[in-house]
Amino acid sequence: MACNVMCAFFFHFDVVELRQLEKWYILLCYGLPFIPAFVFFFVHTKERGYMYGSAVSWCWIKTKWGWWRLWSFYVPVWITILITIMIYAVAGKKIFDKRQELVKANERISPDNLPKARKEKSRSSQTELLPTTNSVEEASSNKPSRPGIPPDQPSYASLNPNKQANAAMWAYAKVSLLFFLAMMITWIPSTANRIYSILYPGMVNMPLQYVSVFVLPLQGLWNSTIYIITSMDACRVLWKKLGEPVVILKGGG
Repeated sequence: MACNVMCAFFFHFDVVELRQLEKWYILLCYGLPFIPAFVFFFVHTKERGYMYGSAVSWCWIKTKWGWWRLWSFYVPVWITILITIMIYAVAGKKIFDKRQELVKANERISPDNLPKARKEKSRSSQTELLPTTNSVEEASSNKPSRPGIPPDQPSYASLNPNKQANAAMWAYAKVSLLFFLAMMITWIPSTANRIYSILYPGMVNMPLQYVSVFVLPLQGLWNSTIYIITSMDACRVLWKKLGEPVVILKGGG
């Protein structure tokens, strides 16, 4: 998600280019961790034995290799989290700056900020045009009426660009905040439990153990929840389309 934000904001990737990155994401997320995970099967010493073995919660790196638990798993995770936070922070600042520019530009072109002389000139021009407009209306009233095409309505963005900017900023902030909370809830208890086990070998902090066992498997739940919340509008449109009747056209023979 953070990589997509970075590519979209700073390198101007479109949707097609972002989709082309998915194969590299899969290779990075699954291929890179596979290398140490496979190599650790063959690492062992006389004093500590093999790296993999029994643990308190589930089988993985044994307690005798405690520091390797930290360096091979939690340190890369927190480096990734910090990089993600930095990307979101820089992108958020860029969005905020663009919003401020839009607000200032909208204030400059607001009718309230026009010079007084220009306002008076505009009003006098409108007054001079009134008789002509009335005469045209009278002439046209004698013609038979016919249905006409209604004038184009101004879009929401042209009516109030400030609201559009606020909506975009809030949508971005909502996604960033949800991902940030999900990462913190998932990794803070587990990391604290791992540091405790290193500082106090042979001891188990049961509250930390229970919390970390509970939150770690919920990573998929957080991701799916965030996806549903942020894609609610698109899901509604899709659901509405699925409910529409399908029209099958048969060609004449």
